[in-house]
Amino acid sequence: MSVADIIRNDGFIGFIYKAQRKIRRVSLRGAHKILKSKAVRSDYGVLLAPNWDDVTFRMCLYKEYGTFFSDYLRGLDYKFTFIDIGANQGLYSLIAAQNPLCEQAISFEPVGKTFQLLTSNIAANGLADKIVALNCGLSSEDARVKIQLKPGHSGAASLHHTFGDGEGAEEIRLSTAAILEPYLASGLPLVVKIDTEGHEDVVIAELAKSRFADRVRSVFYEVDTAWVDPETLKVRLRGMGLSHFEQIGGGTHYDVLADRSSGPAA
Repeated sequence: MSVADIIRNDGFIGFIYKAQRKIRRVSLRGAHKILKSKAVRSDYGVLLAPNWDDVTFRMCLYKEYGTFFSDYLRGLDYKFTFIDIGANQGLYSLIAAQNPLCEQAISFEPVGKTFQLLTSNIAANGLADKIVALNCGLSSEDARVKIQLKPGHSGAASLHHTFGDGEGAEEIRLSTAAILEPYLASGLPLVVKIDTEGHEDVVIAELAKSRFADRVRSVFYEVDTAWVDPETLKVRLRGMGLSHFEQIGGGTHYDVLADRSSGPAA
């Protein structure tokens, strides 16, 4: 219908009303499209692709993981390589890579959709030249296995836990620590983060027997006592030469930073 027809049928006031409604619909569609596509700046200072229905995204966005490890990464005062095992959407990889002394970050994320968000976030922050994203998990063998997914909570994906009626699953690739060797030629100290929802013991054991175990300067890892034995993890890490342990949080679910010492890097 033409403008003249609308004015003839509905009068000038009717035309204005319909025009306003049309503009509002177009504006809302445009705003929705922008919100779905435009990267959002997290309270941690990094840009994240919007993923509003996901608990992990919102926790990254609103700084709900605390500041202990983000401050630690920003404060490292020696050249290092960061290895992020269970990177999810890449929060800590991005923070580490923004440290000028981080030569490279290597990010493991096995779940397809989450890996796509990880690579989008790397690009949005202009860090494609510093972060290598690997679409696999780190484990004791090269294999393809099923990982359990929790709808609406990408950070809960687990090889060892199921979530009931609403769960899903995806086949993923696992690789041994040998996959890292081509990226570690610089000989720099390694800073490692492990968040694998119950697979921490296997990951640490694999790192301990790797060719670069003696280069691991520190390991930040998650503990859930329902899934792993905290003392077993400490024994493995002490075997790698890490002697200082700092617990962050309490109860049965907390984080630990294991370091070769509590002093400055050699």
